[in-house]
This record gives sequence, structure tokens and C-alpha cells, in this order.
Amino acid sequence: MSDTQQREAAMRFSEYWKGKDYGKGGNKMDSDSVKDSCFKNDTGRFYCDESGMITFFQSDEKNKLHQPPHGFGNEQYMKNLVIPNGVKKIGFFDDNDYKMDVSSVTFRGIHVVGKVRFPETLISLGAGTFSDCLMMDLELTASLVEIGAGVMMGCYIHKLRIPENMPIPHTQELFCVGRQFKETIIDTLIVPQNYPYKGLMPEALIENIVFY
Repeated sequence: MSDTQQREAAMRFSEYWKGKDYGKGGNKMDSDSVKDSCFKNDTGRFYCDESGMITFFQSDEKNKLHQPPHGFGNEQYMKNLVIPNGVKKIGFFDDNDYKMDVSSVTFRGIHVVGKVRFPETLISLGAGTFSDCLMMDLELTASLVEIGAGVMMGCYIHKLRIPENMPIPHTQELFCVGRQFKETIIDTLIVPQNYPYKGLMPEALIENIVFY
């Protein structure tokens, strides 16, 4: 997304929420103004547009850890982040996917001390959607068909598990733009014996590898 597009998106977001009640510890949405589908679980509420892309996220109060520094929402610090079934996309895949009249949610900069899980319905992780994150227990999903640039760049991941039936990167099964895990530290990678994980994360610093 260009700087101009980002400024325009920020202006649209500010205008939309002008005069609305944000509530304590997170944005509060007027149910009459929400036309998107809503998927709920113990993590929170995930609002998606007709394509299945998350357009708004509200963390459950019990899932929040504490009030972070001034200027940041509570959603930055969570116990768990479990994306529910029904969600198909997180963030815009690239500039061609960007729509001027649509807002998207990313989880950049989050700290999750528990688990991060994706649903079997997820097909797309957009560019930079989980960059600069701290995630203690992350598992990818084999339903992915495209991964945007820098999706988990600059992260610390304590444990990352690749599922047994994960599609092969840079093929028709899984399109990868590049730099998926650039400058990311992975303490322990759990991966199938013959899976070409280096094609998925060539620039990651992996401390330990466990094959299964």
C-alpha cells in the first residue's frame, strides 16, 4: 500500500469512527452499522466482509492481559489468538488486492503469551499481517494458498509448528511473495521430516529444529 493510500485509509477510518462510542478497553461498534459477518470465540469478535477478510477485531475482555502503554489498544497484548472458522483472509495480499472503500485488520506488533492458531478456512495471509510480533506457540494451517511479503518479518516465535500436509512453498499450491520470515528468530521449529521449510523461511534464524 502506498503512502497516499495509507493516508486516505486513515482518513476514512477516522471519519467513520467520529462521534462513535469507543467504550472501555477497545472500540465499541454500533450493531446497526455492522453489515459484516461476525465470528466469535474466547479470543474475541472477528468481523469479516463478503470475501471472508477480517475488517474489525475486538478482543474479549478475559483474553486481554493488561492495559498497555498510552496510545495503544488492549488488543496488542493477548493470552491467545485463535482465529475462528469462517475467516478466509487476514489483510491485503498486495497493492492489487487493496480496495479504497474497505478496511482490513492486521495483527502487527501483537504479543501473545499463549497460542496462535489459524482455521482450516484460512486461505490468505496478507503482506506484513503478523510482522514485529512476539508469539510463544504458533501453528500454521495447511489451508493456506497465498502468503504475502513480510508476513511474519521481524518476529520472535518461541515455537512454530508446520502441519504434516502443509503445501510446498513457491508452487501452484502455495504462492509466496518473499521475505515471509525475514529477520525473525524461531527458537524451535517443528516440521515434517521431508518438508522443504527453507523455501518458506530462508531468512529466518532458527535455533532448534525438531523433525517428525
